[in-house]
Amino acid sequence: MYKRGQVTIFLVVGIVLLIIFTGIIYLVQYMQKVPLEQELAGPSSAVKNTVISFVENCLARTAKEGISFISKQGGFYILPENQITLRGEKVPYYFYFGENLLPSQQVIEEQLSAYIKENMSACLDNFQIFTAEGYTLHTLPEMKVTTLFLEKKVVVTLSYPLRVIEGQSEINLDEFSISFPYDFAAKVHLMEEFIRTQQREAEWFPIGSLHELAEQEGFTFEMIYQNSSTLGLNFLFNDSLYYQPL
Repeated sequence: MYKRGQVTIFLVVGIVLLIIFTGIIYLVQYMQKVPLEQELAGPSSAVKNTVISFVENCLARTAKEGISFISKQGGFYILPENQITLRGEKVPYYFYFGENLLPSQQVIEEQLSAYIKENMSACLDNFQIFTAEGYTLHTLPEMKVTTLFLEKKVVVTLSYPLRVIEGQSEINLDEFSISFPYDFAAKVHLMEEFIRTQQREAEWFPIGSLHELAEQEGFTFEMIYQNSSTLGLNFLFNDSLYYQPL
């Protein structure tokens, strides 16, 4: 029984530690189809609420897909230059020659926002579900997305000016916001704690500390040996992301 495992080093100063922030058990239930003919036949207030619900459902769905995606890429949507191919997938370094390369929570929030901005349009589908019913929609091409990882929840705000024309009536919408329970912030803080431990023990891999942290925080991990100086870690969290249909 041992508390630490030594990483063999050949012509390398310090160890190279790679952490893949993955393992989220991910479930997305697609939006329940509702008879829009009934909802859109009402007054403008009903149309407004239906459009808001549609956009916010797309926002939630895209955000959760984004969490799954960036988790597999170490918190990044666009990978940094300092990366490695592991099991056929490109992933970033978190600890490289003694340097802490872990992205901050703000950077990860911005990366998720970038994913949402780039992928939201696929869900909206040019609002064809509305135009097919005779409604005219005008949007600005630029979206602005803000993501916050708060305690035990994720909050996403979308700024997306939208004009809906219904006969002689016109509805103007600008901002949409959703939140759902998922403690991404706690996982980021856990990574920060472990990297600090690794920095204190830069010549060794602190396997004992990692086991203690895993037992304390309720996660498991997988060790992936790339070569004599590069170790990958796959952190596995028994969490689920549920997309609640309308």
